[in-house]
Amino acid sequence: MHSDLFSVVGAGSLGASLCRALVEKGFQLDQLIARNEAVGHALLVQLKGGRLSTRPVWENLQPQTIFIAVPDDQIEGVAERIAAEHGAAKHGAAKQGGKDRASFKGITFLHTSGVHNRFALRALAERGASVGSFHPLQTFLGSETASTFQGITIGIEGDEKALEVANSFVNALAAQSVTVPSSKKTLYHAAAVLAGNAATTLMAISEEVWTQALGSQMSFREAMAPLVRASVENALIHTPAKGLTGPVSRGDVHSIERHLQAFSDNIPQLTAFYSVLTTETVHLATRSGKISPEKAVELLDIIHDHLSRLGIQD
Repeated sequence: MHSDLFSVVGAGSLGASLCRALVEKGFQLDQLIARNEAVGHALLVQLKGGRLSTRPVWENLQPQTIFIAVPDDQIEGVAERIAAEHGAAKHGAAKQGGKDRASFKGITFLHTSGVHNRFALRALAERGASVGSFHPLQTFLGSETASTFQGITIGIEGDEKALEVANSFVNALAAQSVTVPSSKKTLYHAAAVLAGNAATTLMAISEEVWTQALGSQMSFREAMAPLVRASVENALIHTPAKGLTGPVSRGDVHSIERHLQAFSDNIPQLTAFYSVLTTETVHLATRSGKISPEKAVELLDIIHDHLSRLGIQD
């Protein structure tokens, strides 16, 4: 059984949402460590508890979980800084002949990065802390409450104690966990980025093509919303392979030829992008049995020939 006490390093979107959700679920906030004092103070006013620290003291900590919710490229540096401050406090206690007041025994650190594994916190592990990662597969604006976490998946990874602690938070938030092997953490994150961020980029590109075709006659969002929603639902309910529709799944060679030419004539900078995306769609259609291997070769040859004529390597 772990302590209900927790602290959060970072008052950005995810850090603020975690604070709000965990307090709502009955956990007790110890410290909120925030560089922006005004932002941190405003959050604590909402939470009606906890203490704001811009220069936290790491000795005499009660057993608790400390979430490090800072940008990915800052995690290792934050961990090293905490470990250094811990070491300085420990050295001071030893010089005074007193008790080691800075021990991290009973403390679990969980960073919230999707791409890094627990080894980003190695400096803290060397000081006796339990370390791991806790990555919600969701987007956050900072105003979310506990209901936002309900039913989502949280990727967890770490040492044995960290996994136990992380799972206890997952359960309290009514979420579900997936345990990510440390060696596969980056690949796991790439999948999440493709599903979330890349899908948004694809929508932006589709909007650009729509505007080229129709101008402002009808908004992209108004026209495409039903199609996008149905496509995503079909992919999620029936798997992407079964949900695939469109000209590639029908083996419609001439449509793909016309698309390629239209891109070359109107939006040449997107020709290579469309070709790569269509190539992967051909592979998906082949794996799902929607088109024959022979038809797949025909489609891929058309893409290759078109790119070759333009002097673009595929």
